[in-house]
Amino acid sequence: MPVENGLLILDKPAGPTSREVVEQVRKLLGVKLAGHVGTLDPNATGVLPILLGRATRVAPALERLDKEYIAVVHLHRSVSEGELQTALEKFIGTIKQIPPVKSAVVRRERERRVYSIDVLGREGNDVNLRVVCEAGTYVRKLASDIGAEIGGAHLKGLRRTRSGPFGEKDCHVMEELQNALGDDSSLRRIILPIERAVAHIPNIVVKDSSIPAVMHGSPISTSGIVKVNSGMQKGELVAILSVEGELLALGYAVAEDLTRKNVVVVQIDRVVKA
Repeated sequence: MPVENGLLILDKPAGPTSREVVEQVRKLLGVKLAGHVGTLDPNATGVLPILLGRATRVAPALERLDKEYIAVVHLHRSVSEGELQTALEKFIGTIKQIPPVKSAVVRRERERRVYSIDVLGREGNDVNLRVVCEAGTYVRKLASDIGAEIGGAHLKGLRRTRSGPFGEKDCHVMEELQNALGDDSSLRRIILPIERAVAHIPNIVVKDSSIPAVMHGSPISTSGIVKVNSGMQKGELVAILSVEGELLALGYAVAEDLTRKNVVVVQIDRVVKA
């Protein structure tokens, strides 16, 4: 089966939890392991990256991706355009949030970055907002906090339209997946190669002679590198690829100077290739 290790960008339907959707996909495809990155509330829809098989090992590459949402916020009283805009501007930049009671994380105050909030339209007291924010931002809490500035508001609807480099154009609905079963070519169009999950982070290509060491978790030095496909900074997550472009492992950059000989550049964090 060509989908045992790959990435599915699912258009999550409203109703089930993210975990329930992942389990449905796992059973449908007959894979042993599957997981998602970036939980959506049961009633929320949109972009949900699902990792299959060995691809679950690359979750760190997707966990901190910025997100974009379309939120329908219901205002509890009539608010002028100017008053609304003034309130929204207070939440652009670094904000402080305490996760909602119904959340999977510890409820302590934390900072998150909101890059933009744009009004797309409004109908009565329902306002459509486009929110671009840092991973881990609770849009439901953001809506209620905006409401606190203008006499009350709550989130009425939520759709995630982007998660990092993956948007609605990359999404597939569950029905597409069901219809593709038994057709390998159709499944290959839906299930992305594991390498697509790391295409947005710095990656290095190692020599064939270095692969056995990489597979045993040994650090990578400049002498074992063929090329670096994009710039990397110390402490940054890096994908390690073979000359053929196969993802071997993930690691963290420990040096930026690639001109010195036999200097350790990357410490392996996890081996991805079986």
